[in-house]
Amino acid sequence: MDANGTNERIRTKDREDGKERGGADGATVDRQAFSDRKALEAACREAIGDRPAGLCEPDVAARLAATAGISVASWRFVSKEEDLAQASAQVGYPLVLKVASPDISHKSDVGGVQVGIGDEAQLVAAYHTMMERLGETVPDAAIEGVTLHAQHRGVELALGANRDAQFGPVVMFGVGGLFVELYQDVVFRVAPFDESDALDALSEIKAQALLNGFRGLPTVDRKAVALAGVGLGRLMLSCPRIAEVDLNPVIVSGADVIAVDVRVVLSN
Repeated sequence: MDANGTNERIRTKDREDGKERGGADGATVDRQAFSDRKALEAACREAIGDRPAGLCEPDVAARLAATAGISVASWRFVSKEEDLAQASAQVGYPLVLKVASPDISHKSDVGGVQVGIGDEAQLVAAYHTMMERLGETVPDAAIEGVTLHAQHRGVELALGANRDAQFGPVVMFGVGGLFVELYQDVVFRVAPFDESDALDALSEIKAQALLNGFRGLPTVDRKAVALAGVGLGRLMLSCPRIAEVDLNPVIVSGADVIAVDVRVVLSN
């Protein structure tokens, strides 16, 4: 998440100090338990361990999202082609195929994402096409394998957080998917904030029609998204080693809020 140059868009307010599925292994998080600062701090320390600064592995990023009370789409990592069939059977179709590489941050820009894969034949074909394309676009990138993600239908939003030099932990709400950087329809809140503040932030997003069931899309449960944002703010306050969190897209269908892609960067 990039909040640079957006200080004028950050509303400062007086700081006040169910279980959900998250991650590939179906880890659960008790929202009430993790509303306690000490419990959050302990969960963060356990998830991060002694990992160095830089981009987290996908499983660690998913655990941290779950710690914040945010569900993560079912996914599997595959290091070689012959394991695609077994992994896809575990994830289910339709699915999304993404490259796994520490050298590639914006996967879509280099051909590292393929959506709407409906069966094994399409999956194998997409895998070969992706590897060929990546060999052309990022020939020097280290490719560790690919990840398979369950594909969900709903409204694509984005949540994110970073540490602003002036305000400290800042959480972003906005329109997600490929258009988050194009339209920059995002709103920021300084953590900590409560559900009411988060609902106010959602009301400031310009694309209100998108949240209200535009052209047959499901209506967004704003309270569910607001609580996800509150949880993300608490995570940033409880874990100073987290420098940046990027959840994009976050698929919202009614009260279901599911992060499809989770990116977490650690500092020293």
